[in-house]
Amino acid sequence: MTPMADKPAPPKVLSSFGKRLKIALDEEGVSPTMAGKRFGFGPNIHKLMYGERGAETLDTVERFVNMAKALHVELEWLVTGRGSMRRGGRGPTPAEEAITTARKNGCREDALRNAWENNREKEHVWTFADWGIAIDAEARRLDRAGVPRPEIVQAKQEATQRLVKRKKRAEERSAAVPPPASEKKKAV
Repeated sequence: MTPMADKPAPPKVLSSFGKRLKIALDEEGVSPTMAGKRFGFGPNIHKLMYGERGAETLDTVERFVNMAKALHVELEWLVTGRGSMRRGGRGPTPAEEAITTARKNGCREDALRNAWENNREKEHVWTFADWGIAIDAEARRLDRAGVPRPEIVQAKQEATQRLVKRKKRAEERSAAVPPPASEKKKAV
């Protein structure tokens, strides 16, 4: 064995773009895997984050524009690191702060979305507390109505898909295995 083979591979290091993307994803409560699916990069989102070869073919302008919009960050900041992270040179608005705080505390995603959609015209008037109250009221309304949490529904769907795949693989394996010799003699 050569001395080089004994050394573990160096840990992957996020590229400067990957660091900015991670900041934006963390603030929005979106995992890299979810972002890859949502923005059309698939599992290759990790190549973008770590600056691996092959990622340069993935960086279509439209995908980056959509990603910046969805993560509420400036496109120039996301792609180059120049300029301010947030639109207009400002920090997060009270609405964004309330949504981020509620998300970190496990609030329902549909309540966050509904509170924003129902009150977005008040974005420049309401305080953090106003947004917190609106989000809480929406979450309580959805709970009282018996609406299942979308993140739980999604997790159950993903678990069901995994079970179906396992069952299919098990059936394929059992179909590929020939019957024992004792069973072949009985059939003759």
